[in-house]
Amino acid sequence: MISFEEKHLTNVRESDVLWLGRIMSLEIVQYKPMRFILNIIAVSIIALTLIQTYLFLQKFDGLYLIKYASVYTASLFILFSIIAAPFLTKFSTEALNNLEYWPIESAGAQIEKQIQREAIYINTFFVVNMVVSLISGVAHMIPLDDDKELFYPLAIFEEFAPKWKNWLEWGYRLSFLVVPVVMLNSSYVGIYTLSNFRFQISLFNHLLKNINFPLNDNEQTIELMDDQKYQNEINKRLKFCIKRQTHLYKVAHYVTGKVKHLSFFVAILTILLLIAVIVFLFSFQGTFENRYFRIITLVLTAGNTFIHVIIMGNRIEEETEKIFENLKSLNWSSWNLQNRQVYLIFLHNNEEHFKVPISENASVNYELGISMAKTICSMVSVMSQLKNIDYSKN
Repeated sequence: MISFEEKHLTNVRESDVLWLGRIMSLEIVQYKPMRFILNIIAVSIIALTLIQTYLFLQKFDGLYLIKYASVYTASLFILFSIIAAPFLTKFSTEALNNLEYWPIESAGAQIEKQIQREAIYINTFFVVNMVVSLISGVAHMIPLDDDKELFYPLAIFEEFAPKWKNWLEWGYRLSFLVVPVVMLNSSYVGIYTLSNFRFQISLFNHLLKNINFPLNDNEQTIELMDDQKYQNEINKRLKFCIKRQTHLYKVAHYVTGKVKHLSFFVAILTILLLIAVIVFLFSFQGTFENRYFRIITLVLTAGNTFIHVIIMGNRIEEETEKIFENLKSLNWSSWNLQNRQVYLIFLHNNEEHFKVPISENASVNYELGISMAKTICSMVSVMSQLKNIDYSKN
């Protein structure tokens, strides 16, 4: 049912169609046992990273850097994710608590079903991706030959604490069960929070494009121009829509403003980790025979997460673009001068649509995804060419 009256507001938590996403993004890292484990992992990473940095500076060996750069960068990524998790949870929770949340049934059955379908898909993504990431964690936990060539802490344990090597090694490997949860947390929080925001924009868009319903009759345009009751109703609806959009954008800008710098660091660390992994894969002298399962589950998790983050950012852009398109398509011929002026201001304010920024010049959308995909392909191509060069001829 289309209504331009104040909606019955509800708490996001009470009618959250993305409840599985909420558990896996916001709640899981707040559990006290999880925080305790993450704090231990953070302290361990700091100690091991300092030791590795010292050893690298002492040896200053390029091969040593290439061999362990991927795990070194991953450790920094994990550490940053652990530190950032409480802040991301806090900002997201504050934003959603401040959001005047419309129930999904407030715009009619069609929009409700559409949102429910999308929510099922997003919740399924959270569950499947988490399961695959945990499987990847188990795969990395199981010892393989030459693991010391990949995980520098194992070499450190053997060299500096041989008596405690087995205990320390298994303590380190057990952390792989928790690491996927925290490494994916920043992406999960973004997908969950901004998907809820997008659903609210969808409800708003449905209302906006029906702003004339059922008032406007093209055959009575002249009569409606002089109908003060009709003009007052249009004015009320326009102001209602402006107020609602202002509120939604205020909440959205609060979130993106708070996490923009965190998102930038996540993006930088992701790029560095990607470079380190690609260099390692092309320079590794051992065999991948027993590592394919690790690689496949890792690539599936990372790729699936990256794709859904890009889709999430782009779909928000598309949904906010619809606001401008819906405004342009409105039949305003029967509106009086005052309402047309309000309409023009409303239209002008929506010429630039909302984006999810990670820096001053980059936003999360298909353009960013394509750019990163091209970069990855270029790196793989360059590394392949370098690997195929026969240096013995020089």
